[in-house]
Amino acid sequence: MNIKKSTVIPVINIQGQNCTGCATSTLCSEYPSIKNVLLQDIIPGFKLEFIFHPNIMTASGNLAMEILENTAKEKGHILIIDGAIPTNDNGVYCITGEKD
Repeated sequence: MNIKKSTVIPVINIQGQNCTGCATSTLCSEYPSIKNVLLQDIIPGFKLEFIFHPNIMTASGNLAMEILENTAKEKGHILIIDGAIPTNDNGVYCITGEKD
């Protein structure tokens, strides 16, 4: 990943097959606190911006999916997956959003 200093790095956080425990642990952490992660430089010279996180984002429905898809198309983002990734039956047990 080729990123310049003082750059905002978009973060996509999606949930695999989990019970939201991973996200809850992150949101309740003491150091770094979620406030530090969201508002301050955790990585010197870089700022993390959680573009898609199902537990803390305000967008929902089609708008949330549009944000996810547009961010995923760009290079330089970080992808975080909480929980297991089911692979049986082509992974149909853990789907984010819908497509016709």
